[in-house]
Amino acid sequence: MTTAGTTPPPDGAGDRFDAHLEQWRTWADAPWGRIRFAVVAAVLGRHVDALGERLTRPLRVLDVGGGDGRDAVSLAAAGHRVTLVDTAEGMLAEARRRASEAGAALETVAGSLDDLTAVASGDVDLTLCHFVLQYRPDPARDLSRLVATLRPGGRLSVIAPNPVGRVLMRLTREGPRAALEEQARDDMEAATFGTTVRRLTSAEVVGELVAQGLRVVGSTAGAPPTTC
Repeated sequence: MTTAGTTPPPDGAGDRFDAHLEQWRTWADAPWGRIRFAVVAAVLGRHVDALGERLTRPLRVLDVGGGDGRDAVSLAAAGHRVTLVDTAEGMLAEARRRASEAGAALETVAGSLDDLTAVASGDVDLTLCHFVLQYRPDPARDLSRLVATLRPGGRLSVIAPNPVGRVLMRLTREGPRAALEEQARDDMEAATFGTTVRRLTSAEVVGELVAQGLRVVGSTAGAPPTTC
């Protein structure tokens, strides 16, 4: 069963992502996309198990910018109470379809990081924010909003594109000159969605979260730094 939220997204905020939905499907279903989701699922699984052992109940999970539900649906199918927030109506429809096919209860809410207080406030066990912050104007402020969703002892999983990985990718594909060009950039290409995004390092994210009183309990290259 799925439930559609009623909070309207900011005008036009999801248009870019819906316009590139087919490109997203192609990337996510390709080998590298499948590896990405498998790694994230394995890492999240360890943290979900740790939380579940302490709480002995289904988790309250919030997936912010969760798109078509590839991270959220498996958690909902495992019996956790999952809310997915996204600005793109087409992505939300995909998430509801996936949840229905999996026989999972998934609540979807049309909205963004700006709308979190209407969705959750200090009662979430696990908040996900995967590949979202690089599109946003003020990641530090957004991290504060994400932290505010968590109950004491809750965990936050954040993923953003790895600038170092981009340099290495261009080195292996295009050679040293391209790698040096990539290293000098202050932004990054998001080819799947036809735009550029900010460069955001793991050190920046972790530093901001630690400053807000969280501690790192897991960090894997290509997978979420998880804090609690």
